[in-house]
Amino acid sequence: MNPKSLLVLSLLLSACGEEPADTAGNQPPVAQITARSQQSAEELYALAGVASYDPEGAPLTWHWTLDYAPEASLLPDREAPFAPNHDGSGRTAFQPDAVGTYVISLRVHDGLQYSEPAYTVLEATAPEGLPVADAGRDQLVGLGERVTVSGLQSFDPLGENLSYRWELAVVPSGTALGEGDLAGAGTAEASFTPDLPGTWVLSLVVSNALSSSLPDAVRIEVEGESLPPMAWAGDDLVGEDCTAIPLDGSGSSDPDGDPLTAWWTLQSQPPGSDSATVEDPEALQTSLWPDVAGRYTLSLSVFDGVWWSEPDLVMLDLAERVGNEAPVVDAGPQVTVEAGEAGCVRVSDGWSTSWSCSECAPHAFELGAGAVITDADGDPLSLTWSTADARATVLEPHLLHGRASVSKLRPTKPGLCTTGAFTFTLAAQDCPGATASDTTSVQVRCCGVEE
Repeated sequence: MNPKSLLVLSLLLSACGEEPADTAGNQPPVAQITARSQQSAEELYALAGVASYDPEGAPLTWHWTLDYAPEASLLPDREAPFAPNHDGSGRTAFQPDAVGTYVISLRVHDGLQYSEPAYTVLEATAPEGLPVADAGRDQLVGLGERVTVSGLQSFDPLGENLSYRWELAVVPSGTALGEGDLAGAGTAEASFTPDLPGTWVLSLVVSNALSSSLPDAVRIEVEGESLPPMAWAGDDLVGEDCTAIPLDGSGSSDPDGDPLTAWWTLQSQPPGSDSATVEDPEALQTSLWPDVAGRYTLSLSVFDGVWWSEPDLVMLDLAERVGNEAPVVDAGPQVTVEAGEAGCVRVSDGWSTSWSCSECAPHAFELGAGAVITDADGDPLSLTWSTADARATVLEPHLLHGRASVSKLRPTKPGLCTTGAFTFTLAAQDCPGATASDTTSVQVRCCGVEE
């Protein structure tokens, strides 16, 4: 896969926006997908998300994303492969354009927050009996030369006559050419004159009276005055994990002196590494934050506006960090919150009178007010709130100032309040694995009122 393809695959589009800042008391919706796992690539692929739901019954909007497609597919380059999308119908569809694996995700939104994504996988199989497009061999030409592409090797298994449709699928950035400059786009042979060096890709679809082929592509590499740049990822490095490792690609060069854009890619990492990240993958000078010891391999490709360089590799052999201080956790002071009121009714058996009270409704509140965590080494920290009390639920366990909900508090009579004591534990873990924790108590009052 070339570096430009790596760039496209790395930047998966997300149709979902930012979460609203205030989701007090709201439970996130749940996304569910119903779809076939295998079908012919010629068929429209239908997906249903109508089994998704919101615990509070709020109306939903559905947001579909194509997370992965076969290498030959042009769908990731399209703005809207799904129709419809981002609406309240709960259903959508897309047309596969290549044989292979497609991964689709769905997130639903209840007006306050998004669900976790649900996924489905389609294996698009080769259709039977369709015409077959053959766009011909790849070509290498000089800038300004007239390029002719031929689909004469295309055929129909049933011997039907074919019609042809050529399109400019990939063009260099900055070209002034459009579909109208592709002569013979509806014939077996099309032609054009490229105005820029770089990679041009033409797509061909052939059709008989009943159906159309899958697209076939031909690549045209146009050589011109511009020469490709050369990437230099720097010398191999040694260091320690859980420490910012500087990456320096400033030694990369371009024969034409064009300014360069970088793209760093983490190609391999040691077992157990799941959060190693490049701080700014588009900067020539940046850093890697490695989360475990071992060998990391990164590639650097540079782009001069026309050409991508061949990738250059750099290896980082990292040992366990020698020094580390555990984080210091203060879960905050004890707080008291009001859970509201519960109705009480008078009950009499003829001899005595008592009160029967309902429970206060489940009550959500901020967790960790006044909590403070410090780490002398400046490590990023993983946080977890927890409780052993079955009456309590932590709603946002990985935020310093998260939210929790309590229930099953019942007063005994009107005018009296029942107070439940709940203990929550805040634990923190730094990059080398040192942990610390602290507990805080929350007093929750539920008061009775006469109905």
